[in-house]
Amino acid sequence: MKKLFHARCFTAVLFVIVIGLMCLLGARSFARGVYFVSKALAQGEAAGPEYIELHYNNDFPGKNIWVTLNGGVQRLAGVRRIKDLLRLDNGQILSLTERADMGGHADALLAFSRRMEERGIPVVYVSTLTKADRAGKMLPPGIEDFSNDNADRFLRSLRERGMDCLDLRDLEDENTEHYGQFFRTDLHWTPETGFLAFTEIDRWLTQRNAELSVPARCTDREQYRFTVYPSFFFGSAGRQLGPLYTGKDDFTVIEPLFDTALLLTGEGVEPAREGSFSETLLYPELLREKDQFSMSMYSVYCGGEFSWLSARHLPEETTPDTNGKTLLMLGDSFSQVVMPFFALGYDRVDLIDLRLFDADLTTYIDECRPDLILVMYAPHSLSETSLFRFS
Repeated sequence: MKKLFHARCFTAVLFVIVIGLMCLLGARSFARGVYFVSKALAQGEAAGPEYIELHYNNDFPGKNIWVTLNGGVQRLAGVRRIKDLLRLDNGQILSLTERADMGGHADALLAFSRRMEERGIPVVYVSTLTKADRAGKMLPPGIEDFSNDNADRFLRSLRERGMDCLDLRDLEDENTEHYGQFFRTDLHWTPETGFLAFTEIDRWLTQRNAELSVPARCTDREQYRFTVYPSFFFGSAGRQLGPLYTGKDDFTVIEPLFDTALLLTGEGVEPAREGSFSETLLYPELLREKDQFSMSMYSVYCGGEFSWLSARHLPEETTPDTNGKTLLMLGDSFSQVVMPFFALGYDRVDLIDLRLFDADLTTYIDECRPDLILVMYAPHSLSETSLFRFS
């Protein structure tokens, strides 16, 4: 009995010491959170207690070590769901999507399409793949993901009212390895899948208007070098749950073997980047980044998420190896590994993320003068109202 009492006392004292140590370690982070929230409130900005927690979590000493250890414990304990992240039966990490009303967003896109068609600019919609398979085979019993359901209802509403749409999910068949098209530690599709999406979209557009077809070399896989970095990529889910829980992914850098000469401008691109495909639309310096908790290797393509980007063939280097057209893409982060390949076959390709874009879209279109507007969203993004701020 006395030994049991001593053991309990030791456990209680150890618990108090650990809690006290955690409080001491987090004191500076907590103070910084209070300071930043107070400063924001003084400037009239919206800031609540949750921002203190955000600063506390982000600035906590040794945060990445704690995240890694916690992920290892959760994995050993067999925990499948942590907040909105779910570990599927095949080890993939899925961010669950709630059911959303698609009617208003479909109305907004259709109204935008009509306005553009009055200007002589066609608008098409492309639905990307989504990480959850349509049959929900890998979901645990009782768990639902509505990304596919949202996309189905959204596309149905567009097609019923005559909008031209491509659903990349329809291109999968029983021989397709669905989850192999995505990173395990991230919600995004891989660069290889982005390249495949580019070729399929080009084929679909060509069927509708042969003048939009890119030169054959742009869609020929043999005209590219695929460099694979094994166990290199650490996605957003990996950064939240730690490598002991999620593991790491291979990462592929795709570069054309043919000569290219491009100019890349955009919000955050300072100075403008001029040179080959690899010197403009790729950011290979990020491959040397050691702290993968602080950034995403996905940003190797296009440098990350910007409100707008514009890639043009240099005037003095323009050759017949483009289709001579201008393409405007309205997309989310999935477009980062698609837009660069379109830039090889068009004279000019612009990409806008309406979630970050605060300029006037119509004015931008008047300056850009695109031959086609391609709207491409991932099914899990369809609930984001800011993606449908067309006016």
